[in-house]
Amino acid sequence: MKITSRKGALAVGAVFAAAAIVSVGGSAASATQADCASWPNPGSATGTSTVYRQDAGRFGTYVELRKGTLNGQQIGWARITGTTKKGDGVWMDVSNNGGASWTQCGPYLVDADGGVPYTRGYATSSSASRVFRACGRVTGAYSVCGPWW
Repeated sequence: MKITSRKGALAVGAVFAAAAIVSVGGSAASATQADCASWPNPGSATGTSTVYRQDAGRFGTYVELRKGTLNGQQIGWARITGTTKKGDGVWMDVSNNGGASWTQCGPYLVDADGGVPYTRGYATSSSASRVFRACGRVTGAYSVCGPWW
């Protein structure tokens, strides 16, 4: 299923704290990695591409929203890449009401310098109500989120 990119909310910054829920202009329900375990692992997705790349606040470090096909279904997921350092994190927000509220899956943390962790994937939809955004935090900085897609 193919979906068209939609630009909604602008990139926002929020202070990140371990196990905190990021909430900016809406409400979030936090999901841990265990809660997202049933979401598909995008590691074997085909036809992958980057929807957008967001500067994560450290030169050369980026949070990306990715898409690809897995078992015939288009999915989206987030990853942090570039000059990552141990402790940097990435998560993905998924909304089924256009970003009014969302579920946060993660954070997934970099376990060694240069690591590239990624979130589990979530099925896209042709409905304008289902939107995703990639968020992350580099150690010692503020959290960043890309636009809703």
